[in-house]
Amino acid sequence: LAQKLVQPNGVAFQGGNLYVMAINRVFRYDGIEDNPGVKPVELTKEFNLPPDVHHNWKFIAFGPDARLYVQVGSPCNICEPSDQHAQIRRYVADGSNMEVVARGVRNSVGFDFHPKTKELWFTNNGRDWVNDDLPNDTLHRVTRKGMHFGFPYCHANGVADIDIKK
Repeated sequence: LAQKLVQPNGVAFQGGNLYVMAINRVFRYDGIEDNPGVKPVELTKEFNLPPDVHHNWKFIAFGPDARLYVQVGSPCNICEPSDQHAQIRRYVADGSNMEVVARGVRNSVGFDFHPKTKELWFTNNGRDWVNDDLPNDTLHRVTRKGMHFGFPYCHANGVADIDIKK
């Protein structure tokens, strides 16, 4: 491998293929059920993930629309993130047609889809170093594509950030 392989931390399975994602690397193992020794297909270029380590642990899952959902966390504890960070994205399984589903997401370490409404529900870990009790971590529901969930300007129940002003 030309680049250093970062320890994978996101895995998803669909149609007999295993998808493995690290901070900025993506691999697909085609037909892995029948061939456990299959060589990976690298999809890193197609997914075009930012290389930042901070809050970029990858939680991934296929949604009810058969697209691969990926969290891309904030590159810092509290800052104005770039347009590539603090979001949940979805892709066609080959890495094409990326769409931002949710913005203002500091650090999600889990999500799932409601079995009836198909809406995306996700956790969001609040910023550090305000005090021992605030801000709280939160649970959110995406009711339409592109919603903004507050980071970095506000946290948990609309608590304004003490360092970042809009």
